[in-house]
Amino acid sequence: MGRVSIAPPVGYVAVAQLSLQEFLAGTRLSDLADRATFQAQLRETARGIGHVHSLLLPLLTVRGVEKELTAVDRWIGILSQIRPAYAGRLEHIGRRLRREVEERMRITGTVHADFHLANVLADDRGVTFIDWDQAAHGDPMVDVGRVLASLRVSSLRVHGTLDGFADAEESFLRAYLDHTGEDEAAGPVSSRPSRSSSLPRHRFGFSGKAGRRAPS
Repeated sequence: MGRVSIAPPVGYVAVAQLSLQEFLAGTRLSDLADRATFQAQLRETARGIGHVHSLLLPLLTVRGVEKELTAVDRWIGILSQIRPAYAGRLEHIGRRLRREVEERMRITGTVHADFHLANVLADDRGVTFIDWDQAAHGDPMVDVGRVLASLRVSSLRVHGTLDGFADAEESFLRAYLDHTGEDEAAGPVSSRPSRSSSLPRHRFGFSGKAGRRAPS
């Protein structure tokens, strides 16, 4: 606890605004969703990203409301092209998401900004976060929400339902809140009016198939 691993940077391509990172062995956490060790690795991931959110790094980029709204619009457009039969419902979800972002977003710390299970490598030494190109000052709950959303995608793949990893979602949130010290007297995680958990449920609330080491 108290340390986070990321892939050491080895270069930067200015034209593409792309950082190059040292290759690291490991398995993406999204590929371990059906393993007995998954929840323990997910809790370690929660504590790690909680530590990242507490760091005061000299980052030049801020992911504000407009940036997140652009991401919402982009994903609604992509999903509507993939599943045109759901275009109307997706647009409705998009409007709800935009309202959520505008009303709830708070820029309070360092964020990974592309944080989901496929950007976490796991091995017998622990977990490592990769792909830090979008790191910025932003709302930590967006990182948390993306993990919860990716858990629902993994649930579709492993269980064929959206809520097959409900216990894992609870476990991740509990570990995150315990590590960051938020909402200590708020009772069960699942009963809280969580900013993080509301966003992914709107984003993926329709049926059908969807589908390195950091500074210490």
